[in-house]
Amino acid sequence: MWISSEKKYIEKSLRTKKKTDAIELAEELYIKLRNELANGKTLFAPTYEEAMQQYIANSLPTSNSVGSSSISAKDIGDMRTDFMQKQQALQPIKPLPSF
Repeated sequence: MWISSEKKYIEKSLRTKKKTDAIELAEELYIKLRNELANGKTLFAPTYEEAMQQYIANSLPTSNSVGSSSISAKDIGDMRTDFMQKQQALQPIKPLPSF
């Protein structure tokens, strides 16, 4: 089944060989997945990059829990810049040449 909001296919084994059972299970699964999507649930886990961007955008603390000083907007900007530079530096893993 194509999930257009996530631009991916979802596949799941129904664990049956009977066609009638497979049709019933597929219909139940389809309804369940449509309800989850309608409720705003994502069906796939975010990528590492998406998770880090969500963390930076939403979960950075605004104050230091140990002391009374807070993280400045410049510090958060520096963290974002550092993260983006490290993301750009990462290269995909390439296979070793075969001899």
